[in-house]
Amino acid sequence: MRLCFIDSGSVTIDGMDIYQILITNYRNLITYVPQETTLFDETVLYNLSYGNDQPFSVIVEECKKMDIHDDILKLENGYNTYLGERGSNINGGLRQQLFYVRALLTKAQIYIFDEP
Repeated sequence: MRLCFIDSGSVTIDGMDIYQILITNYRNLITYVPQETTLFDETVLYNLSYGNDQPFSVIVEECKKMDIHDDILKLENGYNTYLGERGSNINGGLRQQLFYVRALLTKAQIYIFDEP
């Protein structure tokens, strides 16, 4: 992610040396999901749309692909359900899946998932 520099060799994306790509463009190519994730004390929809400008229909479609759409609809207010501090109102599995969907909504070219 160009967080450190290499002493020898090269790192390429599609054959292009990463040091030839503007840092902002380069970082827009990559989405990183850490092992320990944090949700905002906001709605499901807010948390899914954070960091992207996808319309609601695209968000719903991604949730269906990840097989969590029905789980979200079962929540008290569906996509408008407040998750509580750090997502305390939902189980850990759904919390992690929300992060996966949010990552996929960025439409990055490279996804890095930090999993045990």
